[in-house]
Amino acid sequence: MRHLLAVLLWLILVSPILAQDDGEDFGMTGCMIANQEDCRLITQVLEHTPADEAGIKPGDAILAIDDKGTADLAFNEFIKRMRGKPGTRVVLTVRSHETGVVFNYPLKRMSVRAYREAN
Repeated sequence: MRHLLAVLLWLILVSPILAQDDGEDFGMTGCMIANQEDCRLITQVLEHTPADEAGIKPGDAILAIDDKGTADLAFNEFIKRMRGKPGTRVVLTVRSHETGVVFNYPLKRMSVRAYREAN
């Protein structure tokens, strides 16, 4: 069920954004997300994105964005905080699904337009 929700979120929210150039540009980290009770679970990491280059993996959990917890955020507010102007910085606090260790990843948001052009 969780996997199905992640796929549906990908198809509804992300796939049209990456496939179609409507002139809109924003910064992204490259993480595809599913809602969980206490965190946001990373279901996919797009290749050649800031998240990929930092070593973030599917199955890892985003616990905070810029030191603000994600558990109580509505999904649309979570997306607003993940996005930003291309080139701006964001720090994701992520719990590794492999080790349980929590890391802070400072990332520089990548332009969606640049990602489309490269892929």
